[in-house]
Amino acid sequence: MLFSISKRFVIPTSGVVNIFFDGSACDNDFIVFFPVFFQGFGAGPIEIDLYAGSSVEEDGTIIECFNRNEFSDKESGMIIRLNPTIIEDGQKLPPEFEVPSDGIPATAILGGSTKGATITNLNKSIKHMFRLTNTEASPARCVIAANWIE
Repeated sequence: MLFSISKRFVIPTSGVVNIFFDGSACDNDFIVFFPVFFQGFGAGPIEIDLYAGSSVEEDGTIIECFNRNEFSDKESGMIIRLNPTIIEDGQKLPPEFEVPSDGIPATAILGGSTKGATITNLNKSIKHMFRLTNTEASPARCVIAANWIE
């Protein structure tokens, strides 16, 4: 089944937003993730780092997952939390990404571009987290969009 999320949020002035992915309740042994799309609206760049083996408290805002098959009522086993309390970051994975911005919308597609997108198989027993860091002294609006098969 194909599932997706899309969420708008604000990264505070010189602040951080964490987006945590827990696929341990998914039916398959692994999760097929398509490139993750970020778009930022702000005065300066937003740095994006990916961590594996992260752990968090069960707080923060749950980002609702949508089933993209209109003929199915199956729910995703993925749990995605916006800004949970971090217990452990985990291991920072290469590469690092950045959404460059100069006051106009800027985008970053992690895992590839639309011409040659990379699909990633994630081990569902390892929890992952994106950390978005606003490098400017003013808030930045941002959006994430992600698709995966489980």
